[in-house]
Amino acid sequence: MRRRGLEEATDRRSVAQQMRLKKGWLFLLALALQHFAVTEQWYMSPAYPLMVGASYALLIWGAVINLHHPGFRFLLAGTLLNLAPLAIHGWYMPVTPETLSAAGFSHEATLSNGTYLVGSKSILLARGDTSLWMFTDVIPVSWPIRMVFSPGDLLVLLGLCLLLIDVVRAFPHQRPGTELRPE
Repeated sequence: MRRRGLEEATDRRSVAQQMRLKKGWLFLLALALQHFAVTEQWYMSPAYPLMVGASYALLIWGAVINLHHPGFRFLLAGTLLNLAPLAIHGWYMPVTPETLSAAGFSHEATLSNGTYLVGSKSILLARGDTSLWMFTDVIPVSWPIRMVFSPGDLLVLLGLCLLLIDVVRAFPHQRPGTELRPE
């Protein structure tokens, strides 16, 4: 039994080595910063833009040093597409009332132009008031969950899917008909 545990630990190290992920902690820190930035206590504070800006800097840094992996190329492209409208609009992502309504957020769609949507990085703006509109949250999804996405979000999602596929491929697979038996 003890030998099997040692072999499994060796297999786990080889999975991490196969992925060749550099500075993975950057992504965890970036996600933590974004999570805390959208909570009520930070959302309207002067620290909000610093938190979101720093999280994007960390995401870009992490993606650039991991460009050897195709998933990070898509992650970087999506992050940069999201960065432009965020930076222009005070680190909030514009979403139009029409997009919110199409996604099933009928109450939020009736709020005033310029309203910040707490719990997200979104700001309600009419299309005419939005710079780089085509890169903002313009893709409504009403089923199975209500959400709005940007084209950059879709590229990030594609990159994450590619990373997940590589993680699954990196795990050692047991051949059919063979069993792990304790010695």
